[in-house]
Amino acid sequence: MQVVIVGGGTAGWMTAGLMSQRGIKVTLVESENEPIIGVGESITPHVDAFMKLLGLEESEWMENTGAIHKLANKFIDWQYPGHTEYFSFTYPLKEEVAFSKRFGTSPDDYERNEHDTLTTDHFLELYNKSKLDKFDKYFNPQFHFMEQDKFHMGQLPGIHPTANHIDADKTGQYIKNKIAIPNGTTHIIGDVTNVSVNNDTVTYIDVKINDKIQRIYSDWFIDCTGFKKILMTELGAQVVKFDDYPINSALVCRIPYKDKDTELKNYTQTIAEDYGWTFKIGLDSRIGTGFCYSDKFISDEDARQFFIDKHGAEPRSIKWTPQRLNTPIIGNTIAIGLSAGFIEPLEANALYSICQGASLATETIVGKISADEYNEKVRSSYDNIYKFLLVHYTLTSSNRSEFWKSLNDRGIKENHAELVKQEYFNPNNSIAEAFNWGFLFPDYMWLQFAISWGLDTSNWDLKPSKFNETDKLTYFTTIEKEFLDIANKQDSYINGYKEWIKQ
Repeated sequence: MQVVIVGGGTAGWMTAGLMSQRGIKVTLVESENEPIIGVGESITPHVDAFMKLLGLEESEWMENTGAIHKLANKFIDWQYPGHTEYFSFTYPLKEEVAFSKRFGTSPDDYERNEHDTLTTDHFLELYNKSKLDKFDKYFNPQFHFMEQDKFHMGQLPGIHPTANHIDADKTGQYIKNKIAIPNGTTHIIGDVTNVSVNNDTVTYIDVKINDKIQRIYSDWFIDCTGFKKILMTELGAQVVKFDDYPINSALVCRIPYKDKDTELKNYTQTIAEDYGWTFKIGLDSRIGTGFCYSDKFISDEDARQFFIDKHGAEPRSIKWTPQRLNTPIIGNTIAIGLSAGFIEPLEANALYSICQGASLATETIVGKISADEYNEKVRSSYDNIYKFLLVHYTLTSSNRSEFWKSLNDRGIKENHAELVKQEYFNPNNSIAEAFNWGFLFPDYMWLQFAISWGLDTSNWDLKPSKFNETDKLTYFTTIEKEFLDIANKQDSYINGYKEWIKQ
């Protein structure tokens, strides 16, 4: 089986790494003239799981790419000045499993049906009775490690309790040199000058290498050309545009630490601003930062000046139209990463989409799933991302500018509070399906969002339980007290990381 990947960068090399490891013959064509988007990426636990699929040792790839551990995404000032919430990586269990294990130890622990009562149902009941207030403090053992800036290694229970901050450029190159090239991937530097299409099939591409044209045939073609969508455009791929989405621009920059000991955080900082939001992503050697905004509410020049005033650095501008492909597989061609779709950077979704696409595309090529299944999963995933990110804006109580006021009015008009409720109770929205590349934001994240954004959950239905209120309250308060005690005894994050990475 022959596969040609058009486009390098993180998407191309992650895909080449996985496919070449699975015994697929891969050729990757990339241009020297195309810039790479990456600044410094906040990622989800799916990406760490993907690296394990490649057989990469965590400490080794992190050391070689300047990555650090990430315990959560910390939202700052989204509801009001001083409002914070850590969206972390602890997953709901059936109550029988939770009260016997407290935390899941394998994916089987997270299997459930729509009638099962979960630990999130317990939390909802206690929250509605004012027995618990903050989701992150009582549900997530990561909370106190972040609040005290402590190192966590060996202390956090469950599966996939951490994610990472990565340098996207270095990570792609590391996979290239460590996995893809040693597994036989052919690397061609050149520009695609022609794409030959017969009905819905790409038959060959012409690539200009120096001053010569090389014609390349393949069984499958992978489009990793980002926003350009070189192959999918030639196939006439239909685009579903999210014209109503509020963010379509970003200014990004890599900045040095002034004081690494205080600036390096083991979480992503997601900070609300008057006309959008700022991200700060600490890596081992620098910070990746950006301002995401709507050019309908603030001019590009005013946004640039805001960025310079805030960071003292000249940013790079990125523009996009929030969208996804209707069919990310057409014939023998598969779109992965930005080629398949992009909403915006919020909630660390971009690298997830690459790993999802590469994993499912590999399964499609080797015959484990059909093209229709691929299309449905990827479509559903982008729609899940779109809805979850959108309500972050439309359900905030902030009226700090016309940008936020207009979105708040929209959330009321379109009853987005009901959308959040429906997604929490959606029987297909399980963590088990999320582990299986079904979508990024499962049920428990919608509940955490509802509580953190101050939605009225008093009319959310409660499921019957075998346990009493005292048992449930003890379950959550024990998590909070136990991990506060553990975090108190740990070294600082930066010192612990330095010692761990040397092992």
